[in-house]
Amino acid sequence: MSNKTRFLLILAAFVVAVLYAGVFVAPQSIYAQEGPNIYSWVYHIVGITAPGQATAAASFPVVLASDQGDISVTLDAEVIDVDATGQGDLPMVPFAAITELAVTEIIGIDEQVDQFEYSEATQLALGATVSGEILNVTLILSGTLTEAGTLLIFDADPSVTLADANLATASWLLAIGKIDVAAGDWFEEDSGGTGAVATFAEPIAFHALSSLWVAYYHEGATQWNSAAGDNESLDIQIEYRRDS
Repeated sequence: MSNKTRFLLILAAFVVAVLYAGVFVAPQSIYAQEGPNIYSWVYHIVGITAPGQATAAASFPVVLASDQGDISVTLDAEVIDVDATGQGDLPMVPFAAITELAVTEIIGIDEQVDQFEYSEATQLALGATVSGEILNVTLILSGTLTEAGTLLIFDADPSVTLADANLATASWLLAIGKIDVAAGDWFEEDSGGTGAVATFAEPIAFHALSSLWVAYYHEGATQWNSAAGDNESLDIQIEYRRDS
């Protein structure tokens, strides 16, 4: 047998051994699911460790011992794919269902708010530090005070107290959105019901936060809870999509 033939046979045997050991692999995708989040990786080999040999970065050991067992392979993973086909080069965004925050009171039954005054700032905890987009806001009124106002949304505590007439300059810098509420936006029953709702589908994006803050600015001529026994209240419920 010639030296050339012997070399080719040894080379072929080495390639088969490496393939059988699962070491020589083309870049491919790995998918994993953690809760509702699905991630995709594309990986490539950056190092191989065989018994008795040092790790070879960006190369393969050329000698495999006859008693070769498991071969340790170091993979370099990078989250780049965005679909189940392994195609694409955009950052992977964890998928999360639309989240609904608990109904939260903005104006209580014992809190008086006059025309052109604010409610106290209210914190809406997100449960974690997340970014996303507000998709739907519902205002729920107990009473029949279906008048105009403005809902301001902040990314931190704006330090608004009940019945404030003006925001401080620093508070305005925290505003990330507003929702205009017209008298005609309220739905109430014609049969003398004791409540009303107004829903707004106005997307408002927010960066990574652990809480949103809201304050309601009353623009109608009728005061909130100006008389004993009025018992008017305003609650808010928000649905948002999480992006991170």
